[in-house]
Amino acid sequence: MALYDPLIDWIAEAVAARQPEPETRADAVASAYQDIGFLDSKDREGRPAPVAWLTEPEIDNLVTTSGLARRIVYAPAEDSTARGWRVDADEDRDVTAELDAALDVEARITKADALARRYGGALVWMVTKGDDDLSEPLGDGPHDVVALHVFDATECTPIAWEDDPASPAWGKPSVWSITPQREGIAPPSFRVHRSRVLYVPGAPMPDSEASPPFFYGFDLSIVQLYWEALRDLGMSERSAVALMRESSLLFLSMPSGQTVSAGDDRSAFQRTIAALKKRFGPNRLGLLFGDSKVERINASFAGVRDLLTSGYERVASVEGIPLSRLVGQPPAGLSTDDAAGQRTYQDFITRRQRTHLTPVLRALYDVALGPAPRDIYWPPLDTPTDREAAETEKLRAEAASIRTGGAPVTTPEEERTRLTGAEVLAMPIVEDVPMDEPTPDEIAEYEAGLQADAETYAVPESARNNARRVLKWREEHGDEVQGMTSVGWSRARQLANNARVSRDTVAKMAAFNRHRQNAAVAPEHEGEPWKDAGHVAWLGWGGTTGVDWARGITGASDGD
Repeated sequence: MALYDPLIDWIAEAVAARQPEPETRADAVASAYQDIGFLDSKDREGRPAPVAWLTEPEIDNLVTTSGLARRIVYAPAEDSTARGWRVDADEDRDVTAELDAALDVEARITKADALARRYGGALVWMVTKGDDDLSEPLGDGPHDVVALHVFDATECTPIAWEDDPASPAWGKPSVWSITPQREGIAPPSFRVHRSRVLYVPGAPMPDSEASPPFFYGFDLSIVQLYWEALRDLGMSERSAVALMRESSLLFLSMPSGQTVSAGDDRSAFQRTIAALKKRFGPNRLGLLFGDSKVERINASFAGVRDLLTSGYERVASVEGIPLSRLVGQPPAGLSTDDAAGQRTYQDFITRRQRTHLTPVLRALYDVALGPAPRDIYWPPLDTPTDREAAETEKLRAEAASIRTGGAPVTTPEEERTRLTGAEVLAMPIVEDVPMDEPTPDEIAEYEAGLQADAETYAVPESARNNARRVLKWREEHGDEVQGMTSVGWSRARQLANNARVSRDTVAKMAAFNRHRQNAAVAPEHEGEPWKDAGHVAWLGWGGTTGVDWARGITGASDGD
């Protein structure tokens, strides 16, 4: 007795109807390679599909449901500000600490940076005391900033644009309409001039017509950059899960060559047969297990590991964030948390601090404290381990022992000052300043001095910074900076570029004490110290720190 023919026909039709077209399958590993990134494999095989722009709900859903997407948004923003920053102005260090604490700047900037990565941009509204018309520009500071409020791209709409071609902000929004979106309330909209907001950027917008159809006036969402890599990784993972599920199912194989899934155990198979009986009725169903059989089809997992590895590495390569940061630890077999990956991530965070956050902080401080030259320093992301720190201290101690032992180069007191004073800091005092190339005569003079007197001395770092400051003024203000002869400028470059100087140079620095009366900035040059010739010359020769240090070495008396 054979399997009843009508049932065979029906099963064949049902199986054919259940099988998706090969172009659209996504339930096996092989199908993860098919059509991803293509619009239609039948008509446009091999051609990239148009950009799929994510809408606001899609971005929110992805960041909410995907831990990987959430880390992509928040991890760089948190790491960029995790160690804080320091702001120096001239010789004053950490001049914004009180303001930063009062306005909770770190938390606000971190939140704005995360929202900018999520939606393509964010605004930080600087609320100032006593301003009535928010749509009018702020004048030069300082202004009494009483609060900072953060808004994402979904809450801000540009309603006016800068139309002056001579303005650096030409073509950018000049007035924003800010409507806070809060659950349960309907707040009013505020028209806020761009001088009252800090713009935190997202990813640079591509220079093409392929721009997103929403969030006008903002940049590109970082989530959009990752979207294809996240989508393909998700398809690969779902395909692997489907493959494992398929490998656990029982199948009914018939002489006709057709196969139908019947569940993952024999009871499920029996229920399937019972369902077929109900469909056709007991009189129309006849089964004979001759050439028909129930079996478990073993699927091949070859390539699954490589596919998932490729997907994770593709996600990590978008911005260079190692998987050890994105998923806590890299999936087995991946090596994206090695030293090279960490250095790449540190460079990435350093660039973000310099290009994304430093301009925002400068703008805030200019409004709250008034325009002034300020240096913003970010500590390194990597902190040496206790063992590394101990090894560094050991090397420094050994070097100090060599300099003070045998034929001593420095005295123990000088060495203690050098190791514990301003020269050894966790963060530098000033940025590197491009120096003028010394003339051949200046080089010859310096080398002759070294040959004539092999005894050299370590210059205090603050004295070197005084010389650097003068050179930086000269670079920025040109002929406005006066007060030194060619010898003076040569001395400033020498101090700025060399950690050690000869005894002859020390003596000349000590002799410059005769100009001490010119050390302070004259009242008429307050705010523009580079215009005070006497003050410029004093700093160029090392300033008070440098002259006093030199006098201590030479044993000069107060009358000298």
